[in-house]
Amino acid sequence: MRTNQWLEEKFEIMLADNFADMDIKNPIFIKFGRKSKRRLGSIALREVRGEQDKMSIIVLNGYFRSEEVPEEVILVTIAHELVHYLHGFNSYHEQAHDFPHKGSVVNKELRRRGFSNQLQFQRQWLKINWKNIIVNNY
Repeated sequence: MRTNQWLEEKFEIMLADNFADMDIKNPIFIKFGRKSKRRLGSIALREVRGEQDKMSIIVLNGYFRSEEVPEEVILVTIAHELVHYLHGFNSYHEQAHDFPHKGSVVNKELRRRGFSNQLQFQRQWLKINWKNIIVNNY
């Protein structure tokens, strides 16, 4: 099983390799959350006790703890949530768009950052395998 520490390490590598140009305007925390059939990940802006600034919290689907889920699927999901952060959704960045997914802005940004193949892989893998992950890991 994958741990939150494993997830944090992947997150730090992605920040350095794919989002090095992004200004970190407020702290970002990442963790695994509950299992969900439909939501792969989410980002929220939360108050932290004793801190002046709010923290962005990325929560990934609990099914992603399973080794059956390819690492590429998890990495693209992390990148997706980082694009939301960059676009000003649940972060201190200025909001770049009225709606977070309108006009495929997230996927366009991901492709610009070199995730084209991973996006295609994720889409195909989920289409073929996601139902089995849910059944086998419930």
